[in-house]
Amino acid sequence: MIFTANPVKIKCITMKMFASAMNTLIVSHVKWGNDQMENKMQIESDIPIPMRKQSPYSFLDEMKQGQNVLVDTEQEAYRVRDAMRYRKMNYVTRKTRDGWRVWYLGRKK
Repeated sequence: MIFTANPVKIKCITMKMFASAMNTLIVSHVKWGNDQMENKMQIESDIPIPMRKQSPYSFLDEMKQGQNVLVDTEQEAYRVRDAMRYRKMNYVTRKTRDGWRVWYLGRKK
């Protein structure tokens, strides 16, 4: 099949569907002004979706009210604080003798 859109931007798009399990979409002669671009894309099925990376701050989801996290630097404390803020957790941060502490105060309402 040939699809024609605005002749200034897209010259033509050619689609070929194969009977096999993998269908291939070939987009050819896409014209943007005077430039021509040839692009090949494949449509595939039965490919599992990869698992998401686990956040380095996923331990925050298991914290109970009143617990705290001790970190060495102010920047690390800000990172923990930001992760708590993203999870809608109330927190307080203080500098102590042994580093920076971030306390979990409960969920925001």
